[in-house]
Amino acid sequence: MSSAIIIIIIIIIIIIIITLERYFMTVHAIGHRKRYRGWMTKVGVALPWIGGGCLVLFPAIGTTRVVNGECVEIGVWPNEGMLEVKHFAFDNSSVKRLDFYFLRF
Repeated sequence: MSSAIIIIIIIIIIIIIITLERYFMTVHAIGHRKRYRGWMTKVGVALPWIGGGCLVLFPAIGTTRVVNGECVEIGVWPNEGMLEVKHFAFDNSSVKRLDFYFLRF
């Protein structure tokens, strides 16, 4: 999955979290005042960025090497288990499926 797609998904999740928080603040004002704390929205906005960073950043750091003077991004997989991650997360077919999923709406 490309990093641009992951960033788009993260932004969509953040917009949904903020929208839900505003909905509960408006429609359920008394319950919101009793139970809502400021840290809740901050955590809800931070978690998608942390999760997205883990999905893209850690595999990219572990699999990027300089080979023959060229930087090979997400191209060197040290073992078969990590190669499974490549097929699951970075295969072009998963990006195409994700693009199709978002373009349907």
